[in-house]
Amino acid sequence: MVMLVLIILLIAIGSKVVYKDDFAILNGTIPANTGSNSYSQIEINYPMGYTKENCVIIASEFNNSKSNTIYSTGTILNVGSHVTGAVPAAISLKDNGIDIKISNVFTVSGDPAAVYVQKIAVPINYKIVLMKI
Repeated sequence: MVMLVLIILLIAIGSKVVYKDDFAILNGTIPANTGSNSYSQIEINYPMGYTKENCVIIASEFNNSKSNTIYSTGTILNVGSHVTGAVPAAISLKDNGIDIKISNVFTVSGDPAAVYVQKIAVPINYKIVLMKI
């Protein structure tokens, strides 16, 4: 009964009820960077029924596969951020797949401050949550 009241209330105020079938969690590993780019990259397929037109990314987390202790999102641009998986990331929903790029970017204070980019030398695990819209 309580659930029915909540659904009616959500409909009445214009919100949409979202069910678990409208979410997909993608897990995998981005290989260590052995190429000439300053970033590591992987392209993955959409889950069945998902496209760039009918979904959005609602969360992403990364984890250093060697330390494998925590997952992180965002970064403070610290030299050791990659240890926890707190790396800058660009996730693009493309026509034929999802493109994931990560870098180990860090800053060093000073006058002037400096920004450095290092290759990620270990595989990085990812979790991405997609929601159908």
